[in-house]
Amino acid sequence: MGIKGYKITWGAAQAVQPFQNFLQHAQLTGAQIKQVLNEQFENGDRKLEVAGIYYTYNQQGIKEVYSQLTSKL
Repeated sequence: MGIKGYKITWGAAQAVQPFQNFLQHAQLTGAQIKQVLNEQFENGDRKLEVAGIYYTYNQQGIKEVYSQLTSKL
């Protein structure tokens, strides 16, 4: 995995995780990401903290999902 010419190793990424959090890697489609994000609202409050994506939502759920790298998903 690389960002603008910098190589990030799995070990380096794990070493900077605070509070003994776990780093997970998965490949999801835009529709799957919207589904997962919508699931956090089932009990009325947000639960997920995400990095690298942005999203808009309203009372009906997630409207749009954007990636820092590819724009709209």
